Amino acid sequence: MLLTPFSALLESRRHLGNTVFYDLPEDWLQGRTAFGGVSAALAVQAMRDVAGADRPLRGLQTSFIGPVPAGKLRVEVRVVREGRAMRQVEAAVKVGEETACLLLGSFGLARESVIPAFAPAQAAAPAVDTLRATPYLPGISPAFTQHVEFRWAAGDHPFSGGTARDMQVYMRLRDEAIDHELLCVLLGDAAPPVAFGHFDRPTPGSSVTWALELLPCMPAPSPDAWWRHDTEMFAFSAGYSHERAALWTPQGELAAVGYQIVAVFG
Repeated sequence: MLLTPFSALLESRRHLGNTVFYDLPEDWLQGRTAFGGVSAALAVQAMRDVAGADRPLRGLQTSFIGPVPAGKLRVEVRVVREGRAMRQVEAAVKVGEETACLLLGSFGLARESVIPAFAPAQAAAPAVDTLRATPYLPGISPAFTQHVEFRWAAGDHPFSGGTARDMQVYMRLRDEAIDHELLCVLLGDAAPPVAFGHFDRPTPGSSVTWALELLPCMPAPSPDAWWRHDTEMFAFSAGYSHERAALWTPQGELAAVGYQIVAVFG
């Protein structure tokens, strides 16, 4: 399969009024739908195109409503409210006449505060150079993982029949032309849910909602640097996994905090 880098996917978009059009290739799928991180990143770019890119993304709430198959899709954007510092923007990812994803982005200028900046320190993990690469297995691995390199530092691989409730995964995107903000959105959803590691065979599952909060931090020093995604399954009930995550830059800075609900069918 000929791969389409994310940067090429962005370059091919078309913008008309408050709508941005994309052609999604099969190599960005996860099963029968688009990988959630790519759907969200395409929507964030559409928000920028329509509403402006002068304010950094602070928070993103996403509801995954239906499948986003390969082919033509469009993102319809609406500015909900704009103030001196904060801009709230809604984006609907449409497949035909159906809404497949609904997103709300909060874009805000920096504010002065008497509270000094602080963030948690990154927990220790094995050095990435000591870990084995996770291979791409055609017909088993999600198609989009051809674009991302993974190395497991802690926790269970998907469908390995484990019991871990925490996971540490190093990752990097095989694309050198992505800006820091969109890269955070893409990598913030790239690691599999912790719950998948508890099954001993491939089992379907789907993200229901996903929230991502971005923090100001320095961009990665080079495109091939390794980021780290730490995830905790902190509750599970009635077939739904509740998971929170932290995305760390290659320099060890906290780049984003994420929360999601995952429905599992097994």
